[in-house]
Amino acid sequence: MITPEQIQALKRKQDTLQSLYRAWMAEKRKYTSVYVGDEHGNIVELQPGGTEKIVGHTQR
Repeated sequence: MITPEQIQALKRKQDTLQSLYRAWMAEKRKYTSVYVGDEHGNIVELQPGGTEKIVGHTQR
């Protein structure tokens, strides 16, 4: 059984990891294109200049 203290520690660790990931992704987007999926099933290319381009579509 997981104790309430362990749950709180896991939540803090998750928050830290999410913050680090967001910072890493923001830095990466300055230099290279990043491909992500949006809520509509599109594959979107995020380019360093700030432009976005739909490059494909996924099946759900």
